[in-house]
Amino acid sequence: MLARINRLPKEAIGRLLVGGSILANKTVVVYSAFTKQNIRFVIVVGKKVAKLSTIRNRLKRVSRHCLCNLLNKIKAGDYAIVLKPIASQIETKALIESLQSIMANYKIAQK
Repeated sequence: MLARINRLPKEAIGRLLVGGSILANKTVVVYSAFTKQNIRFVIVVGKKVAKLSTIRNRLKRVSRHCLCNLLNKIKAGDYAIVLKPIASQIETKALIESLQSIMANYKIAQK
């Protein structure tokens, strides 16, 4: 579980999705807005990704776990991580690698 300080409040999600910069790969879309404050995240997994809530919750848990491991390497800012429908069809290890690669390739996190 992410600490409260690292969770993006609901009021800020809309602003981030409209005004943030977009980074994407096959499985993940990351909306980002760099700030000088804390690192804050929200993970979005819609019903198009998986109809069953158990699968959506598993995807969120895996994503959160990956982000917790990268937390000390990520630049300060607000991030909305939106998973694409293919994310429910790939293995957990591939999803983690996808998240790590998008963070490293766009210099959001150091390797």
